[in-house]
Amino acid sequence: MSWQQYVDENLIGTGNVSQAGIFGLKDGSPWATSPSFEVKSSDIKKIIAGFHDQGISLHMSGIHVAGVMYSVIKADNLSIYGKKGTSGVCIAKTEQCLVIGVYKEGIEIGNCAKTVEQMADFLRQKNY
Repeated sequence: MSWQQYVDENLIGTGNVSQAGIFGLKDGSPWATSPSFEVKSSDIKKIIAGFHDQGISLHMSGIHVAGVMYSVIKADNLSIYGKKGTSGVCIAKTEQCLVIGVYKEGIEIGNCAKTVEQMADFLRQKNY
């Protein structure tokens, strides 16, 4: 399965995620994204740094994803969640990449989080 298929089928295809992407930890480059989902390399680097301090730096600055700033509501060494109004973002880290899923109004955060975390767990099992 290609990286694009993981995004299209395992994330967007579930209906639990409205936009998604998989990004490399090394340089923040996109491995695959849903259409029109662009996250700046500088924002990916800030998210990666946030994993090193359990989200403390992101609590102050927020999470910037695809031009939207989300307030951090949960952060640990494997996942960071953010919220803005009725939408939000769920980010999970593996050894080599970030799995990012955005949900919009009408999608429950728990469903988005479960979908993103399951994708990350699968990639961890494959040593990604």
